[in-house]
Amino acid sequence: MYCVRKVTNDLYWVGANDHRLALFENCFPIPRGVSYNAYCLLDEKTVLFDTVDWSACRQLLENLAYVLDGRELDYLLVNHLEPDHAACIEEILLRHPKVKLISNEKAFMLMRQFGFHVDGHECIEVKEGDTFSFGKHTVTFVGAPMVHWPEAMVTLDVTDGVLFSADAFGTFGALDGKLFADEVDFERDWLDDARRYLTNQLQGAPAARGPPLPHQHRGQVRPPHPAPAEKGRRRFGSDQVHLPAPRPRVAQGSGLVHRKVRHMEPLCS
Repeated sequence: MYCVRKVTNDLYWVGANDHRLALFENCFPIPRGVSYNAYCLLDEKTVLFDTVDWSACRQLLENLAYVLDGRELDYLLVNHLEPDHAACIEEILLRHPKVKLISNEKAFMLMRQFGFHVDGHECIEVKEGDTFSFGKHTVTFVGAPMVHWPEAMVTLDVTDGVLFSADAFGTFGALDGKLFADEVDFERDWLDDARRYLTNQLQGAPAARGPPLPHQHRGQVRPPHPAPAEKGRRRFGSDQVHLPAPRPRVAQGSGLVHRKVRHMEPLCS
């Protein structure tokens, strides 16, 4: 049975909640579960942003079939190759034989090493600062190495200002349908898990010192695990939002207005 939620006019959450695990990655207690984010964009071309853990593959497939409603899946865009993001790649390739893959060089290398049969499909290799159009929506790519694997990148939808942020801005805990900041009490329900996720999952990564993203942050942050809402964002430490200067190729290529994050909305992995 499908379980989806509309995020914007043409973007849908098609991920899954997981309450079966006691330990995330067999290390970290998750008494409130965890969520896996995947999104489907219905533009002139259809796009699936990432997949989910293998345990939730059936849910993803049912969600995707419902949202596509008979349309072909044109693109699978992969930001990160950890199993909780990418375990269902092969299943997507089998069920959508004409789908094209978009990712970076290191990610394609890992896909082949993991045994995904990507070479039977068109593989579109992107690098930082590149843009790609699906119709109305244009996305640009920013490398995020060691957040928290070396191939990780994030994808920014220039049209709607939605950031698909891989492991950045994540937290433990299942969202159970609550996708937006005004639907949760961040300080009561999310702050502890967000701190625990940051210090355990991303402690050695550049994101722990400041996300490797340009100033063109805006709109909504769509992470793989639920993300902190705006009212709790400052509680991690400083009252300032510390972002590094925009990377030259991204700043030149995207043409976005420089501005800080307006809000960070909770979503799942």
